[in-house]
Amino acid sequence: MCSRSDFLEVGGYDEAMHGWGGEDRELYDRLKFTLRRTQVDVADEHIRTIKHSDSERVRFAELADKALNQCINAVYRQAKFDLMRLAAEIHLPLPLRQQLRAQVSRSVMDASARGMPAASVEVDAGVTPSIPMPPNVSVTRKLAYEVKLPPQAKQSLARVKSDDQEASASRTASHPAAPARARASIGFRSLRRVPITSGATLFCMVKNES
Repeated sequence: MCSRSDFLEVGGYDEAMHGWGGEDRELYDRLKFTLRRTQVDVADEHIRTIKHSDSERVRFAELADKALNQCINAVYRQAKFDLMRLAAEIHLPLPLRQQLRAQVSRSVMDASARGMPAASVEVDAGVTPSIPMPPNVSVTRKLAYEVKLPPQAKQSLARVKSDDQEASASRTASHPAAPARARASIGFRSLRRVPITSGATLFCMVKNES
C-alpha cells in the first residue's frame, strides 16, 4: 500500500518487466531510494493472502520456469538501478528499459540452454563520463553482471537429455530385425566393469549422424 501521489511520481509498476518475480520489490525499491519512503509492516490481522499455486503464478507468462524468470528480473532490476544512478535519472524511457530487459533475458536464457551454471550479462552504460576526456580519447563504460542460474533450470535441461536417451532406447527396441552391429550403434551402452585394474581406461564417443 502506498499513496496515489507517490505511486504516480515513481511511475507505477515497470511495464518492461513481465513474467513472475520481482515487480513488486522493484516498485518498493523506487519508493525507497528515489522518494526516501520507509517500508513498515502491517499487523497480520489486517492482511489475508489469496492462496495460489506455482502453476497459477506462471499461467499467463511467456516463460513457465518461475525460478529462471525471477533470475532474469533480478538482474534487470540491478542493471536498471545502476543506470538510474549513473545517469542521475529517476525515470528511464520505457523503450530503453524494454531493450535492457530483453538483453538480460537473452543472456540468461542462452546460458541456461547451454547448461551453464551461471550467466554473464554486459550492459553498455551509455552515459557521458564524469570527468572530461582529452580530444583523442574515447571511453566506453559497461556494466558487467554474473548471476548463478537456479537449479530448476539445470534440472529441466537434464530432463530433456534424459528424454533423448529414452527415445534412443525406444528406437533400439523398435528395430528387432536390424543387424546386431546396427542395433549396438543406437543409444548408449554402459561400461559396468573395467576390464583391467591398473593403468588408464580410455573411451571414445562417436556421433552417429544416421
